[in-house]
Amino acid sequence: MRLRRHHTSALFIALTLLLAFLLTGCSDDHHHSPYDQDYVNAQRILGLGGVFLSLQSGADQEGLIETATRLCGALEEHPDTCEEQTAWITACGDLLEAYIDAGANPDDAFVLKLIQLRDELIGQLGGSAQSLCDKVQMARMAAVSRVYQGIAYDPDRKDELIAFALQLFGPPGDPASWSIEVEAARLASMEAVFSAQARNPEASDSILEAVSALAGDVSYDQPIEEPTLLAARMASLSGVYYGIGRIPDLKEDLVATALALTGPTPETAAFPASVQAARLTSFSTIYEGQARNPSALPIILEAASELSGDVTYPQAITDQTVLAARMASFDALYAGVARNPELKNELVATALALTGPTPSTSTFGSAVLAARLASFDQVYEGLARNPGTMSLILEAVTSLAGTITYDQAITDQTVLAARMASFSELFSGIARNPEIYNQLLSTALQLTGPTGDPASFNNSVQAARMTALDGLYEGLLRNQVVVNLLIEASDELMGPVGQPLCEDLPYQVQGARMGTLHSLYENLYHLPEEDKETVLGVVEDLAGALESSED
Repeated sequence: MRLRRHHTSALFIALTLLLAFLLTGCSDDHHHSPYDQDYVNAQRILGLGGVFLSLQSGADQEGLIETATRLCGALEEHPDTCEEQTAWITACGDLLEAYIDAGANPDDAFVLKLIQLRDELIGQLGGSAQSLCDKVQMARMAAVSRVYQGIAYDPDRKDELIAFALQLFGPPGDPASWSIEVEAARLASMEAVFSAQARNPEASDSILEAVSALAGDVSYDQPIEEPTLLAARMASLSGVYYGIGRIPDLKEDLVATALALTGPTPETAAFPASVQAARLTSFSTIYEGQARNPSALPIILEAASELSGDVTYPQAITDQTVLAARMASFDALYAGVARNPELKNELVATALALTGPTPSTSTFGSAVLAARLASFDQVYEGLARNPGTMSLILEAVTSLAGTITYDQAITDQTVLAARMASFSELFSGIARNPEIYNQLLSTALQLTGPTGDPASFNNSVQAARMTALDGLYEGLLRNQVVVNLLIEASDELMGPVGQPLCEDLPYQVQGARMGTLHSLYENLYHLPEEDKETVLGVVEDLAGALESSED
């Protein structure tokens, strides 16, 4: 069974840093509210991307359609809003990955099934990606980046994979016509290039040919100065640090590729907050690389200096955006302590050297507190993998994120939503290691405080609860024996719910429910029918059924 756990992605980070453009959505006539039926439809499409990966793994086409229809309903109309079309492109990125995973030149019958599933479950895109809104073009850049990894695994497939990606998404269009946001998405997608080069250095030329064919030819003779583009550039460098952690001898080649694709390193004297935040967040793979290969750290730090400049923080960071990014980057460090506990002090020292001293917790605003809670997902995963490291991980948390105490339940709804979402990894950890159930729960309550009154949760908190259920579903797919423990943990940490109907949920919550089903669609196929029904029953009890059992 293929289970993809969430990890900090420079591509995701960069896209979320594209300022108000991403926060306000598209300005087409169809889109009046960030949370309406169009949003629900888009999240439904995103979730359904999992069916393509399931088909590649051997699932029955009719069974996939039946399950998808039961959980999210049948397709009513083709995507025609910016949000729906963006989701369609992203879901077709999963279709592209399924094609790649099927091996060289998949047979026509398999490809036909992929296209049939697409047309039946998420519909067809009207017009080319280049003629649609900027968010669609941004999603296209992320989707085609999967080809770069595919070529790293099998360079002989370069022409085949480029041709199939162009068939799905069309050509990249003229870079001169791109908005800054589309260009930033292209820069962010270079993370996949650097990671692919590290996996197979001999495929570098083929990967760069694919970049030209699928993402256009863009060169930077001068250092990038525009903040949105520069933030995306910084975020993409995560792939360089990851690659050097794998193969330190590739440092010079990876740095050269990064400079060729993203331009010279700019002056570091006056980076705006968004750029500093992207830079700090990219350091998560520095901590990961140090934990995996301690001897590579000096080489990784050399690359970071050459590509992102020498920015030091002799005083504690006060800007809330930058401080939130500092907090978020530590998730990989906590995982690193679990993987290599004897390196705890060295990892903490690296983090303090790169990000400055830990500020007083009294200075933390809502965004910082939310980022701190979000980083704890890797605390739970680390504990599940290596329970003996609990005290060391918590020492690292205190050193980098401050002392954590809760006199009462969190009431700030932004922070509370982050608390909810962080539990996804905890549920997965319970399934992996049910013997430490009590230890995981007590750690979660220590780090996040008591649950509070579910009646006070706003829509964002309820949506985050739905997002956390992704880990619960994954836990069920891994180990159906722990179903009662998972439900008990959900009630204890997020509050009990009473078997809601999907249509009675607010749009924001409905959308989160739909999107969270991705891994379930992807992995449900391998279970016997009796176990499938157990899993589906839990989904409908905790996240809502489309229809009541009486209907």
